[in-house]
Amino acid sequence: MKWETKVLRAIAKTDGTLTDETGNTVEVRFTLTQTQDFVDGIPSLRSAHGTIEFRNTSEGWRMFNSSAKKTLKGGGIEAEVFVASLDTFRVAGSVNDI
Repeated sequence: MKWETKVLRAIAKTDGTLTDETGNTVEVRFTLTQTQDFVDGIPSLRSAHGTIEFRNTSEGWRMFNSSAKKTLKGGGIEAEVFVASLDTFRVAGSVNDI
């Protein structure tokens, strides 16, 4: 069985916004890498993750301390994300072009 991971999209150091479920929005700079696994040439699991830099550290703490999904927008994309730490996130679903 041959397993291969390909990068589908890479966004580097792009300005954007992160919005929580109550509508609070903060400015961020982020990178995002979206990959897809292939098993014997057949498409399999897609995933995406990245790094995030909050313009305001106190706003970053508020976003990090809430476990709910956030909406990340910028660089021509929109994605629902979980903030894993003050500088990383994981995409919870798909990365949509906007």
